[in-house]
Amino acid sequence: RLGFDDNIEVLSSLQRPKKIVIHGSDGQRYPFLCKSQDDLRVDSRCLDFCHLFNKCLKKNSETRRRQLNIRTYAVYPINERCGLIEWLPNLCTFRSLVTKFYRQRSSNFSEVSNREIKVYGNSKDKSKEARYNDFLKLLAFHQPAVFHQYFFAAYPDPNRWYISRMNFVRS
Repeated sequence: RLGFDDNIEVLSSLQRPKKIVIHGSDGQRYPFLCKSQDDLRVDSRCLDFCHLFNKCLKKNSETRRRQLNIRTYAVYPINERCGLIEWLPNLCTFRSLVTKFYRQRSSNFSEVSNREIKVYGNSKDKSKEARYNDFLKLLAFHQPAVFHQYFFAAYPDPNRWYISRMNFVRS
């Protein structure tokens, strides 16, 4: 059956993108994220560059031996205000992973708000270097380094931990 699933999932992020599923003529289901209020042409060009970079990595024997590549996905800009992004199943965003560990680490965890970022970025009475240092302190307070904990928690077996970590580094 060609067409779209009847159900549309609305995600909870700021712009409330929609997850849709398209049924292809090959019988496969293709999930996509529909984004509005976002210019995906830049994303599309960046992914074109990643495809080109992957070709270069495959041509080099050392990078081929180390299995280095950039994980890519499809981006289809419809116009300057909206487009479709291929939905990657079983993908965990970096933000969702680290937020979980931030919350575990501190009961008073709060993410850096856009207002706080603007305050630090727009302080006209401070030099650019002073604003940058203040911003780093703000990040360290709100978001200490926790990503390494994901690998320890998700892969308690040392061999699986090593393989998964290397897969992450290679991609």
